[in-house]
Amino acid sequence: MNKLYVSSDSDSESDIDLNHGLSHVENGAHGGEIEEVKKLSIHEDYLDTFQFKGPDTSDSESDSDLSCSEWESVPIDTTIQKEPQPESFSITIKPNIDDEAAKAIRRRKMLLELRKKRASIHNLAIVSYLTHAFERNKWLNNPSVQKKLKKNLPKSLIKRNKAFWKKITDVGSIDVEHDLIYILKYTIKWFRLNYRLVSHGIRVLGYLPSQDFTAEDYYPHTAQGTPNLSSFISVAGKLKHNRDVGAQLYTSLLRSLGFEARLVFSLPLLDKNAKSQPKIDKERLKRNIDHDLLFPYYWTEVVNPLDKSEIIIIENMCFHDEEKRYTKLKRYSTPTSTVSIENNYTNLFYPIPSQFNQMSMHYVVSLTNQNTLFETSSRYMPDVAYRWFKKLDLRTVTGRASLLFQSTLRYLNSGSTLGINEDELKTLELIARINCSIPTTFSAMKSNPNVVTPSTLRFNEVILPDSKSVGKVKCGNTTLRKENVYFKRDIITGKSQQQWKILGRAIKEDEILSPIKKTRKLQPRTIAKRRKLNMDNLLGFNNIPEVDLYGFDQTCKYEPPVVIEGEPLPRNTYGNIEIFKPWMKPYNCSWIQLSNIHEILEDYNHKRKWFSTTGGVNETIDFVPVVIGFDFKISPGYAVPIKKGVIVSEEIENKVKRLWLAGKIEINRREVEKRELNSIKAWNMMLRGLRIKQRIDRYDV
Repeated sequence: MNKLYVSSDSDSESDIDLNHGLSHVENGAHGGEIEEVKKLSIHEDYLDTFQFKGPDTSDSESDSDLSCSEWESVPIDTTIQKEPQPESFSITIKPNIDDEAAKAIRRRKMLLELRKKRASIHNLAIVSYLTHAFERNKWLNNPSVQKKLKKNLPKSLIKRNKAFWKKITDVGSIDVEHDLIYILKYTIKWFRLNYRLVSHGIRVLGYLPSQDFTAEDYYPHTAQGTPNLSSFISVAGKLKHNRDVGAQLYTSLLRSLGFEARLVFSLPLLDKNAKSQPKIDKERLKRNIDHDLLFPYYWTEVVNPLDKSEIIIIENMCFHDEEKRYTKLKRYSTPTSTVSIENNYTNLFYPIPSQFNQMSMHYVVSLTNQNTLFETSSRYMPDVAYRWFKKLDLRTVTGRASLLFQSTLRYLNSGSTLGINEDELKTLELIARINCSIPTTFSAMKSNPNVVTPSTLRFNEVILPDSKSVGKVKCGNTTLRKENVYFKRDIITGKSQQQWKILGRAIKEDEILSPIKKTRKLQPRTIAKRRKLNMDNLLGFNNIPEVDLYGFDQTCKYEPPVVIEGEPLPRNTYGNIEIFKPWMKPYNCSWIQLSNIHEILEDYNHKRKWFSTTGGVNETIDFVPVVIGFDFKISPGYAVPIKKGVIVSEEIENKVKRLWLAGKIEINRREVEKRELNSIKAWNMMLRGLRIKQRIDRYDV
């Protein structure tokens, strides 16, 4: 029989082999932290004085406990004792009173999960559609695509187009505008006559059912893709595809003729309250391809070459009425014109929900010849003033989605503003403010992202004193008189001193006595403070403390304290220091964020009486644990501090790192010994089990 021998060195517990320990630590999970202090030489004094207790083996099993000889005299009874079974039994089922409550809770959870899923789909669609339009707009500027399209045009139109651009440079031409209208309307009719719809385009009419559905019932499966530029060039030569590609090709055609034509894209998004996708009628769609979609997703904007302040909107794939295909609007105001809904806004493209049409409009972007994107939603849809506010309300789904949309636009543009006119952007903002409706119900006013009344403010919101009212309204039955209505851009949000401190800011000294608001709505979140508040309410005190709220302008960047050499480090009543932002670190201090640094230094200070230094003096490392936040979910009802590293004086930074390195070596050595002992115990248990099984197998059971 093979035997297992385990040898141990009695002096290994008191000595630290630095080279051996370093190899273990570098090969372990903490190799990255060693690089910071690898260049430091560990003084012999630290290694002599820093001694850890070895693993305690007093509770290990003795040889008599592990012996297998005791099992030899244990009798094995092969008979099975059967307990008598009862002749009959009864089961009483009590009605569950909480069934309705449990069902309501389950419904609320399912609704919450459904809203989260739909919000994720909405956000993912924003990024996907914008990226698709950005890449597709590059193809429209490709010379091969424009050459294919221009080659199909009649020579007479190309000849007249050259004459038109020549007339623009000539002074005194009077029939230039007539030529412009003729060229644009001729291209509309020519394209509608020669372009054929042979497949389906984008169809987003609702969410699919969550379960038990067949894809064939909701997807036409006749859409032909254009996965690369070569296939798109082929479509430009054949002039047949779906209506979305047709609108894109028409924009490219106008660019080939020298016009500043923009591709306009209305993102086919769904909100959280969208209906379910209706099943398709395949026979009907074969006869009328996408004609059940009454509004387009793509169309074209042409900057008037005769008057840059005007823009011509063309849609030649969806609208059957000829007057809707050609619309002229003001692009931006001039000294002789003003911004108005009649001149700068059109509602022809905004979908009207009906039984047969469930299309929606959320964001509209224009893509210029230089492949720059900018939002033009206010030109085609109302109630979008909040998107031009300097601050979005990120507490709402609408505000977060708008922030994602604007961030994606900035990323795709990469700082470029080619093709974007500043006057046009200002006009879009003005028309968004003008074309804004005021709700008349209390619930609609509270959820409206554009306007607010004093009675619908949140507990921490205040309207600026110099704000101008945009109207008056009576919201439901909450008030007996009409209230002033303000834009939400005139609201400032207040925070308490602790909330501003978490953001790395402090209240200015001259503003401490002038809060913007006092509130009693900030209820305590910990159990201890709640118990005190409930006890006061039971005793009849009802003294809910008022919390002062301050605006951003009343704060300044947090100024950390200065630590003078020889003085103790700053700490709170719990022995910690709160550093929520990097600039909150005290001066003349170092923030060491190494793993286990707090435990190692605490162990060193706690066991200093067992250490001997060179001068015979027991020294203590002055450090303060750093709290970077609080967690209220680990232990509900308690504010659990989240600690990361320690603060020490700059003079002893290298010394602390050396102690940490020696401590990590010792911790690693303990872990190795523990793994070895666990392996030996496992082998021992397995061998005992095999011996027991071998003896049991001798009996004929």
